[in-house]
Amino acid sequence: MDKPTEQLRKILKLEQSRGYEDTAVIGGLDRFLARFSSEYREPLSLPIPSYKALDKNQREKWVKSTLGRVESSEPRVESQGDGRGTPERTVSRAKRLQTHTTAPPPPKPALPLDSRITEVAGINQRMAARFAKLGVITVRDLLYFFPRHHIDYSRRSRIADLEVGIEQTIVAEVWQASEKRSLRGMRSTEAIVGDETGTVRVIWFNQPYLAKRLSPTTRIALSGKVELFRDQKVFQSPEYEFLESGDLIHTGRLVPVYPLTQGLYLRQVRQVVKEALDLYLPHIEEFLPEGVRARVGLMGLSEAIRQAHYPAGESFKDAARRRLAFDELFLIQLSVLSRKRDWREAEQGISLNAEPEYLARFLASLPFELTSAQRRVLDEIRGDLAQDKPMSRLLQGEVGSGKTVVAAAAMLLAVASGCQAALMAPTEILAEQHFENICRLLGSTVVWVVPDLDGANLGQRRPRVPGLVVVELLTGGSRAKQELHQRIASGEIDILIGTHALIQKKVEFHRLGLVVVDEQH
Repeated sequence: MDKPTEQLRKILKLEQSRGYEDTAVIGGLDRFLARFSSEYREPLSLPIPSYKALDKNQREKWVKSTLGRVESSEPRVESQGDGRGTPERTVSRAKRLQTHTTAPPPPKPALPLDSRITEVAGINQRMAARFAKLGVITVRDLLYFFPRHHIDYSRRSRIADLEVGIEQTIVAEVWQASEKRSLRGMRSTEAIVGDETGTVRVIWFNQPYLAKRLSPTTRIALSGKVELFRDQKVFQSPEYEFLESGDLIHTGRLVPVYPLTQGLYLRQVRQVVKEALDLYLPHIEEFLPEGVRARVGLMGLSEAIRQAHYPAGESFKDAARRRLAFDELFLIQLSVLSRKRDWREAEQGISLNAEPEYLARFLASLPFELTSAQRRVLDEIRGDLAQDKPMSRLLQGEVGSGKTVVAAAAMLLAVASGCQAALMAPTEILAEQHFENICRLLGSTVVWVVPDLDGANLGQRRPRVPGLVVVELLTGGSRAKQELHQRIASGEIDILIGTHALIQKKVEFHRLGLVVVDEQH
């Protein structure tokens, strides 16, 4: 049975299941039968005067009679003896041809990942220039050009079960399609598609070219939202995909939505990304050992990239995101460690190896005991400071966890080793708070040397006393900066706290041994 005849059979069966109410086809059965007879020139006995004019009994009689003729018109299955009277189905010509077709050629080997994206089928120079605006230059860039989000078109429905306002997908046959023109001259495509449960109207605005591609009996997947128009359900400009095209890209799954720029379109981007994935992913080199991936529970790299673009489901999408996030953090960590190694090997540091009694005296003066975590971190910092290699550390902790007291102890070690220390904060208010807190922590061991802040004299200037620590504040609003610069350069100031004013050209330290930078920097 050919496709047009099979379509006629389905429609008559649907009309039969609906009690001959003339609802199997939008617009009525007469319209479809007239088109069927004129386009396919099938010997079909049309109802007289029309199907619509017949009563229910007459409709039932005509449908059953026509169905009988249609179903009896199927090609007869021929049998041939096998010498024992056993029938065998005759192999069709199409199957014989299929049996003798040659194997498809081997896949084209992928080019290097650093090749220009114009090597990908479907990307010309003009499209490459548009991709370049999004930072996509090479094939590698295209593989890592991940979607902003996905639209869930995986929910498949029958036409009879379509719900208004919900993203859903149907698989149907095109029954008819034509180009329409509005009173304002806007051209669009309108089609009727159907499955075994009914039909639905589909409209694509400003896409008249689709009318020529949507030939009757074409199987198509549609994804989008259904709206009500004149009390009828209508798909308005849904995503579409011909089922003969192979894997679903635009419908029937979690569909990627990519960042765009002028001249790039979603269907276009999806197609070329899919092309690149199919060609290059088999050649992606996995850099994580299998044992590491198994221990941490990570997806393979090539599969993670594919699932990030076209996930098989939400769980696959999450697993892909986890693998790619791991890679990003892992490579950043490797880069930081590499830079740290090069820095430590190439640069000579200052050994801040102060006598332990100095730090012990400070800790004993505190009105509280350090926690075990604070002591552990402080011991690690002391070990680093004692070496003649540069140190770079990130001190992490929640607000109020005691980071400031650890930083103050480290700066005291620098001062006790004959060096200066500096603490830089992002704002003047925060710099002033750090200054007050450190002065309070140092207590009687500090000489407060400060300017008036908002008219309040926080301390009393006294001459430098051996064994005492001088703390100073330097911000953009500080007064007598020239005098401060001289005292910093002479080494009179031990600990300098301030804003970005600390890194101005005019600020020269006598012997700077340790710098503490606030987290917001």
